[in-house]
Amino acid sequence: MSLEIDFFSLDEEDISLGLGFNNYRVGCRRIELKDILMLIVSLSDTQKVKNVVLKKIILESLDYAIDNYAKEERLSHELVEIAKQDNGLYILLKLFFKNQNLILDYELIKEIKVLVDTIYNQTNSKFIYLKVADVQAIIHNMIEEKFGINSHMNLNKKEMRIVLSTTRLHLEIRDIKYKDAEELIILKRKTNQFQSKVYDSPSRPKLLLGQKYIPHWKVRHLKSLLRYFPDDFQEIFSRINIVSLDLEINNYKNQIIRALTPASISIW
Repeated sequence: MSLEIDFFSLDEEDISLGLGFNNYRVGCRRIELKDILMLIVSLSDTQKVKNVVLKKIILESLDYAIDNYAKEERLSHELVEIAKQDNGLYILLKLFFKNQNLILDYELIKEIKVLVDTIYNQTNSKFIYLKVADVQAIIHNMIEEKFGINSHMNLNKKEMRIVLSTTRLHLEIRDIKYKDAEELIILKRKTNQFQSKVYDSPSRPKLLLGQKYIPHWKVRHLKSLLRYFPDDFQEIFSRINIVSLDLEINNYKNQIIRALTPASISIW
């Protein structure tokens, strides 16, 4: 089913009332077309329209992706809620160091905050995987400062896996919240290219006693959170991307709305 109405012949009051169109499902989420129309009705630049619509779809499906990631990584509900917080990394590291019997005095809390701000302020083009590696280095360094050289080797491997996995989720969520859609797509493309390169030329890490070599283990941790979105997510992105940015603005808006409402998406 395609919609034949010219959405932008409606005024804002009509749009806010939902006149002339239905709502549709994308994956497990309901897309409120009137919300999208209200976001773009006053925009006069096609690239801006595209970014706003893509960002809206991403945010609508974010919880779905978070749930999929959490299931794969076996993260508790409490950890997921921490990952969703704007200062989630600060909360997570404080909890982790407290569990390692570090005294959270003023100086340590101040140091944690400075280190977290450093991670948050890193260049936008840096892969999440590399930012997580920086967090791991921070943990190791602070543990060694407290308990001596190589004391990080005694850290519980399961606890470290959980804290780093939660860190990755948290940083992915922050990217999705604060980057525009075009930045996210470019970063995802670069991540996919890096992932393919790592997959084709895997390096065998130095293993500790008792550790097993797992082929392509690094590749798993290079996946963008966008890979956990609904199955029809990429299809919708593709349909939006093929709409020419050179169209007259209202024609472009109508084509974008129609790209969201093909027969393959069921009416809510």
